Amino acid sequence: MNNLPGQKIKEIFTQYSHSVYYDPELCQALLKVFCGQYRKEISVLKLNCPLQPLPIFYL
Repeated sequence: MNNLPGQKIKEIFTQYSHSVYYDPELCQALLKVFCGQYRKEISVLKLNCPLQPLPIFYL
């Protein structure tokens, strides 16, 4: 699996502040915009944190 979506999460947090951290649906939407070609990786991130804040190790 590619690590690009994980890197993009860090960039999204930096660019959009940590408010994205508390809105997993917004974070997933932004991931689809920035790296939509990595659907499997994005879905794994969603499965790991459904409707909960993303894991702290992405900060």
